[in-house]
Amino acid sequence: NTTIFLDSGSTTTALAKNWPDQPNYIFTSSIACVMELSKLQHPTVFVPGGELNKYSMSVCGVKAIETVKAVNFDLAFLGVTGFSADVGYSCGVLMESYLKQAVIQQSAEKIVLMDSSKIDKKSTFQICQLDEVSIVISDENVSQEFQRDCEKAGVSLL
Repeated sequence: NTTIFLDSGSTTTALAKNWPDQPNYIFTSSIACVMELSKLQHPTVFVPGGELNKYSMSVCGVKAIETVKAVNFDLAFLGVTGFSADVGYSCGVLMESYLKQAVIQQSAEKIVLMDSSKIDKKSTFQICQLDEVSIVISDENVSQEFQRDCEKAGVSLL
């Protein structure tokens, strides 16, 4: 009965595709994640209301933000467009950045799913700083500098 937020993006969709069929409350802004999770019997899946972003196939907006502000998440799996040391995590859609910020505030464990190609990339809207998440899950190609930054910030890098 863990309460989880699954963000939009290709990496979170891959996670949803491999999600175990167990009783969880899963909130997601991703239509692709909803499609994958609909194949399971035991999770209860919630989709916050909002405007459809046809590019990312996700929902965001004031209603989605209001919805997540009323939920206490045990785990949040977040996708990002980029990470740079000076800006932190960022994305390209203003309302999605606000949604991600609200989820972070409501989550006990914050996990960023990010491949190494997003490191040293900036997008338009800041989400949060490195030390505001608990864990970063990436591939083996992350730079030694990013590894040191995570260690210094107390962020587990998997």
